[in-house]
Amino acid sequence: MYKFFLIILLLTSCVEHKYIFVVSPDGSYSVDYNASGDKQDLINSDVPMPTGQGWLVNTNLDSDLESYEYKALKVFKSNEVFPSSFYYSDSIYKPSLLMHPIEIKYSNWYFKESYYFSAEFFNRNVRPRYPKVESVVYNMENPKKGWVAEIFDYLFKETLFRTPLEFNKQGMILTDINQWLKKEIVNVPDSILFADFNEYKEIGLDILMQSISPNKYESIDSLFKQLEDEVRLTLDLIDDEFEFSILLPGSLQSSNADTTRGDTLIWNFSVNNFLNENYVLSASSEYIYSKRIKFLVISTFIIILVCLVIIQKKFI
Repeated sequence: MYKFFLIILLLTSCVEHKYIFVVSPDGSYSVDYNASGDKQDLINSDVPMPTGQGWLVNTNLDSDLESYEYKALKVFKSNEVFPSSFYYSDSIYKPSLLMHPIEIKYSNWYFKESYYFSAEFFNRNVRPRYPKVESVVYNMENPKKGWVAEIFDYLFKETLFRTPLEFNKQGMILTDINQWLKKEIVNVPDSILFADFNEYKEIGLDILMQSISPNKYESIDSLFKQLEDEVRLTLDLIDDEFEFSILLPGSLQSSNADTTRGDTLIWNFSVNNFLNENYVLSASSEYIYSKRIKFLVISTFIIILVCLVIIQKKFI
C-alpha cells in the first residue's frame, strides 16, 4: 500500500489512453487502442490494456526507455460485444475494477440503416465513502488533512458491516475499532500513515478479528482486500487521461461529444469525470435510402390506384 501512495505523491508522468473506433457501413467496426507513458503505470491494473484473441499488439514495454507505448488493433463483427474490462486475472475482485461497458449497435430496416455508439465509465463512488480523497484527485499536491485516516475508517468499518455477525458482537467490535481509530490513526500525519500502511492495517485487522470465529477470517480478508483495491485503483487513475474518438457512417443524429474533427467525434476525460457519477458517451447516426422510400411510395400509390380501378369495374 505504501508503494501506491508514494507513486501518487511523487508521480510526474501522465498516461494517455486513446481509443479510436471506426464503424463500417455494414456495422462491423475497428478499434485502435494507443497508450503511452510510464511503464509501471501502463502495466498496473487501473486501466488494463487490450489483449487476448484477435488483438494485434505492438509495444516496446520490453525495452529500456524513458517513455513506453502500447498499441492494439482489432476488428469486431457487427453488433459484437466490446469487453467492459481487459482484466482476466482473479487476484482483483470485479467490483473493484474500472468497468466501461461499450456498445456499437447496428440495425438495417431496408429503408434505413442505424448506428448507435454508447460507452459508460462506472463511477468510483468516492464522496460517500471517503470524501477527503476527492481533494487528492483535484489537488494532489495539497490534499485535505486526514484523507488517509478517512480511508482507514471506511475500510475497517465497511468490512465489519459487511461481515454477518450477531448485532451485539458487531457493536462491541465497532467500539474497539472506533477507539483504535481515534487513539492511533486520526492524529497521525498522512505521510506516516501511508508509509506504514501495511503495519497499521495488520493491527486493525487483529482488532477486528480478535473476538470473531476463525472460520470468518478468510471472508474478512477477502472483503477488506476488495475495498482496499477499490480505493487503490481509484488513486492509480489520477494520472490517466482518456480520449475516445469515433467515426460513424451516415448522417449524425445525436452526440454528446466534447469536440469534432471533421466527421470524427471526440471525448476527452479523466477520473475526475467519473468519481461520483457515471460518465456516459453517446452518439447515433443513420443512413436513409430515399430512393427506396420513393419507390415504396410510388409502388403503394400504383397498387392502390389499380385496386380502385378493379373495384370500380366490378360495380359498373
